[in-house]
Amino acid sequence: MNTDAIHRDLSTAIRVNAAPLSRESWIKTVQQTGMTVEHDDIGPMTLLSPGRIAQEEGVPTLLTIAWNMLTRPDLRQRILSMRETFVRHGSNLGYVVLTARKGN
Repeated sequence: MNTDAIHRDLSTAIRVNAAPLSRESWIKTVQQTGMTVEHDDIGPMTLLSPGRIAQEEGVPTLLTIAWNMLTRPDLRQRILSMRETFVRHGSNLGYVVLTARKGN
């Protein structure tokens, strides 16, 4: 995995200086704050997937996004660029969910 290429591609696509962390790095970061990680979960990056948008945000929101993409070429290009980046690096990107407890 070339983390520099992923970082560069994400930063360009989403226009934010994104620095994705691995599961282990997230756990270490949380532990450095004095918290104890009690549970963690990981899964695939499905951001900007139409099915996931419909599931999480609802069909009306999905239709609004689709309409905006059809009527606003600049927005369409930006969203498609982000999605293409997520797909291209899909084997190295995903979500991390942590449940942590403040130290006693």
